[in-house]
Amino acid sequence: MNQLPDKMTGRDLVLQEEHELQFERNYFDNLDRVDRRDKRGEITSFVASPRYRQNYDQIDWTIR
Repeated sequence: MNQLPDKMTGRDLVLQEEHELQFERNYFDNLDRVDRRDKRGEITSFVASPRYRQNYDQIDWTIR
């Protein structure tokens, strides 16, 4: 396992930032289109209230 030094030089910091950026790029490239939109904050969702969750089974889903 590689250990980072106690004090990093400017060159070390640049190398570390480039490594992290490359990791993020690879991760983002492997996401599908929906996950990419979610990562960029384009998809917003709501958290259901406890009352909604407790009464979910009682919802009549038939189309009228």
